[in-house]
Amino acid sequence: ISFNQSIGNWDVSQVTDMSYVFYKAISFNQSIGSWDVSQVTDMSNVFYNAFSFNQDLSNWDTSRCLNFNSFFWNSKFNSHVLSWDVSKVTDMFGAFASSDADIVSPFNQELSEWDVSSCKTIQAMFQLAKEFNQSIGNWDVSQVTHMSHMFNDAFSFNQDLSNWDTSRCLSFNSFFWSSKFNNYVLSWDVSKVTDMVGVFASSGADIVSPFNQELSEWDVSSCKTIGAMFQLAKEFNQSIGNWDVSQVTDMSYVFSEAISFNQSIGNWDVSQVTDMSYVFHKAFSFNQDLSNWDTSRCLSFNSFFWSSK
Repeated sequence: ISFNQSIGNWDVSQVTDMSYVFYKAISFNQSIGSWDVSQVTDMSNVFYNAFSFNQDLSNWDTSRCLNFNSFFWNSKFNSHVLSWDVSKVTDMFGAFASSDADIVSPFNQELSEWDVSSCKTIQAMFQLAKEFNQSIGNWDVSQVTHMSHMFNDAFSFNQDLSNWDTSRCLSFNSFFWSSKFNNYVLSWDVSKVTDMVGVFASSGADIVSPFNQELSEWDVSSCKTIGAMFQLAKEFNQSIGNWDVSQVTDMSYVFSEAISFNQSIGNWDVSQVTDMSYVFHKAFSFNQDLSNWDTSRCLSFNSFFWSSK
């Protein structure tokens, strides 16, 4: 869609639904910052794939809005929104995200004062926002149930999130995948999390997770999959031998290329695991006693100890 005309003087004061309004309007980049959007409840996908858009929207009144899903997905937006009232928003899925490595979100604006206490999902919120590295450690995320892909490929992000209340969260899938995150999270309540695929992982040799923080007190007893959890986390070497992994069915790639890891995990209850492929693939340092592991349900040992000690 090539539309790029001046519409900044429109009276939209009665509009309640703005969803998809500039969806794939790849040329649009006009000033609409004076619009009265105070009645709008749905702003999902407003600038989805509106590649060119980067205008000042700081005066928008978003106090009635409930939905920010994919708001600026794949747009060039990088303007001030700290003053927005987001206290009623329940869905922030992919708000500042990108889905294509060739179309990367430049967003890196302060959000510290946002009230996200009503939010249920912040899934993929900063995915591929490669510049984002702002302080959001004071956010109230106590209602959030889905945090998967939150900082997936957000290469720059490394902020203190130790005070986050994650007690309702169910999914951590790819939470910090290929980010620079290396901060304290020992205090997080992860007791309801069922999916920890690739939480601290990386996807390529040029993008390596530096994560090496204590996780010994994490309650992972609800977890079904820890596949690739520490893949290419080349610094990670923390004690996690007391973890209750008795519900885990998929361990594939969990320590693949985690070249420093060499901790005792011989007491893990792996009796439910069906996939152990690539568990210690290129985990060069690992050499621990696993003789007590019950592998009776396992279907795949593909490359289990490939290039490990």
